[in-house]
Amino acid sequence: MFSHTFFSRSTHALRTRQITLLLALLASLSLVACADDDASTDTEEVSTALEIIGTYANGFGGTETITEATWKTESDGFPTILAKIDSFDNGENVAITQNPSDAEFSPDAFNKIVWTEPDTSGEFYYCTVAFGLASAEEAAASEDVSDASDPASGGCTGFSWTVMTPQG
Repeated sequence: MFSHTFFSRSTHALRTRQITLLLALLASLSLVACADDDASTDTEEVSTALEIIGTYANGFGGTETITEATWKTESDGFPTILAKIDSFDNGENVAITQNPSDAEFSPDAFNKIVWTEPDTSGEFYYCTVAFGLASAEEAAASEDVSDASDPASGGCTGFSWTVMTPQG
């Protein structure tokens, strides 16, 4: 009877240790899984930044500065336009912008801009395919009628596309 009691307690103690070890192992694995989730979230946040952020010379002698929140156009002899970026999609190369309240044309209205994929130097072309719409939803739903096959020559609603050359 003594040996039976001894082995029972040892087996129970051993099982308790095994269960404790198993729970500790599972807890540590869940922490590793959480760390991986956080890392992928960080990567997603970085990859969802607007891909054309920067300051560019446009093909019309002006400068355009694009941030995560605004698209500013400056040209001699014309008022500066600071449009708000309402939304964008890097995969589709499209941005919905909103004109400022004091804009000469279509104040507070929404626009749809599409762009070509930037080349290795960062240069790209863009085309405003819809302008002066009543809502961001209407702008997003508007049809892209542009043709990017030769953007330097045409294909942007009867005009050439605007070339954007990165500045220092």
